[in-house]
Amino acid sequence: TLVNDFMVGIPIGLERRLIVRPDAYFSIDAGYKMNYYTGADFEIQEVFGKPSEDTAISIATIETENESKLLGNVFLNVGYNKILKNKNTVRIAIESNYAFRYHQTGAFSIYIADDTISTGTYSASSSYIGLGFTYIYSRPKRKVIYNRR
Repeated sequence: TLVNDFMVGIPIGLERRLIVRPDAYFSIDAGYKMNYYTGADFEIQEVFGKPSEDTAISIATIETENESKLLGNVFLNVGYNKILKNKNTVRIAIESNYAFRYHQTGAFSIYIADDTISTGTYSASSSYIGLGFTYIYSRPKRKVIYNRR
């Protein structure tokens, strides 16, 4: 299933660096990110199972209450940065994001042979804590030589 649910965000944040060596530093960055979610391209989805090559049976339905919306998040990242000899930077960080509201909610039903086994609700908020690995490419500075006559 193709679900066209896109997110565009604009972050505003501050970073503090603690230099531990000339080629390494710890960093903490925190801020606010405004995200715009476009919403999924379906309202009701039916899930099929295939018990044999010739048969496909419906085993679940998912109803989505997923409209376009503008949502705010806060983020906090703590990382160790190493500047390489080629002036590029490698970073490993603990990254976190907290969303104030759910960007997707809905209900589901799971059934076998027209008998409902389970029903419930679900939600997705985009809140997370994770480990990030980043490689930052830095273009070397060019020396400009002026020829005076």
